[in-house]
Amino acid sequence: RNSNDSVQPLLIFSKSRGTSVNSDTIVQDGDIIGEIVWLGADGNDRNSQVASITALVDGTPGADDMPGALTFRTTADGAASASERMRIDSSGRVGIGVTDPTQYNSYGNGLVIEKSSTSGSSGISLISGTSGYGSIYFNDGTGNNTVGRIEYYHGGDVMGFAIAGT
Repeated sequence: RNSNDSVQPLLIFSKSRGTSVNSDTIVQDGDIIGEIVWLGADGNDRNSQVASITALVDGTPGADDMPGALTFRTTADGAASASERMRIDSSGRVGIGVTDPTQYNSYGNGLVIEKSSTSGSSGISLISGTSGYGSIYFNDGTGNNTVGRIEYYHGGDVMGFAIAGT
């Protein structure tokens, strides 16, 4: 873009469920709106995915209301397709190693980092919703068993830190 102003160049992805030109049929929760995919030649073909970034509808859309999420995928050694590694959902929650940042985060805002998206073990949860409470949990690797935590809490006139075992 060559212009003497503050307007940026754009790359726009747009989706409608309509089947004809200019039909603006509403999209639905889970619809993929756009995706950037990187492929590499593996000596056989160029169908092996290296990574991707996907934008999707993350909730129920309505007039001037379009909740969205971004997912980031990478491919493990020995695989030909990418797996989700990180998600930013429509509430601003970030999950790394989990496909649902709310899985361990029922308090609202925060960051969840897990070693495995299926075991529920090993990770860091930084949560600070409207409760005025935040924690870093240490799990024993066998499930959701917390063996230690560092907590910040603020309730009324009480504010402090705690280090606790199970």
